[in-house]
Amino acid sequence: MTDTTVEYKVDPRAEKKNQIVEYLRRFPFYKWAAKSVAIDEDTLLIWRKEDEEFSDRVEVARSEGIRYFGGRATPDLILKSADPKTFKDQSEVNLNVFNNLTDEQLDQLIKSKLGKVGIVKDTSGEGATNETPAIEVRNPTSETA
Repeated sequence: MTDTTVEYKVDPRAEKKNQIVEYLRRFPFYKWAAKSVAIDEDTLLIWRKEDEEFSDRVEVARSEGIRYFGGRATPDLILKSADPKTFKDQSEVNLNVFNNLTDEQLDQLIKSKLGKVGIVKDTSGEGATNETPAIEVRNPTSETA
C-alpha cells in the first residue's frame, strides 16, 4: 500500500496577512495596517518581500483604499498622509505680537489669563471667584536690588 497523503504548508501568518489586506482596503496606511494586527511596519515589509503573492494583494488593497479613503478625506488630510514631512501641522507659536505691548499691558493680560484659569484673583469679574488665592505677578526687570 502506498501513502497518498498530501502535505500542505500553511502560513501561520495567513490570518494576519488577510486582516492587513482587508484593513488596507479601507485605510491605505501601512503603519496602521501593521498595528492593527500587532506587528510593526518593518515586519510588514519583511512579509511583503518574502511573499510575492501577499505583496501583490497588499498593493491592490492599498490602491482600493486610496480611492475609498481619498474620496472621503479632506484635502489637507490627504496631503498630510501623502507627504507628512512637507504638510505636517505647524507647532510654532509666533510671540512677536506681544513685542509692541507695554509692561503694564502685559501684566494686565497675564493677570487676566491666569484669573480665568483660577490662579490669580480676578478683579475684572470675568474669571476666578473671590475664593481663589491671589498671587502677585511682578516684572523682574523693574525690581531694584
